[in-house]
Amino acid sequence: MQGLRKGVVWLLMVAGLLVIAPAVSGQQLREEIGGKAFSLRGIESMDFMLEKIDADAAKAIGLTERQLQTDVELKMRTAGVKLDDSVRPYLYLNVSVLHDPEQQDVAFSIALKFKQWGTFDGGFRGLGTTWDTGAIGTVGETMAARNIRESVGDYVDQFLNDYLKANPRH
Repeated sequence: MQGLRKGVVWLLMVAGLLVIAPAVSGQQLREEIGGKAFSLRGIESMDFMLEKIDADAAKAIGLTERQLQTDVELKMRTAGVKLDDSVRPYLYLNVSVLHDPEQQDVAFSIALKFKQWGTFDGGFRGLGTTWDTGAIGTVGETMAARNIRESVGDYVDQFLNDYLKANPRH
């Protein structure tokens, strides 16, 4: 079982890096417009999109999509961000969970990204990631849901801090 656990952790780490690592074009766009906070300047409203979570793994640790959706949207509204599902740009959250009941461990990855339209090298215009953060980790199953929700909350706070820096209230 130890070999399976190591295999699951490696798989999660690789998947997490693929999810969390910004696309080259997103990195180029970020540098072109001056960094994370600057890339949020002038954004008046945005959508929030939560990627589907593996229902069985999430249920096993007491985590639901509804909790995450409510946590994030409440933080955004409290900070004064106008949520509008008819617009792009959008804040995107992906939470992946792998539960190992025998070891009573949970491996997880969290990726929070802000996506918006921009101009890339060569004049190509498209949707790119201009702000991102996240992590991968493991935690005991009894603390997993709380740890994941707190981590997501911390990442949303980082996003909101940059958003408010770029869009100060009058």
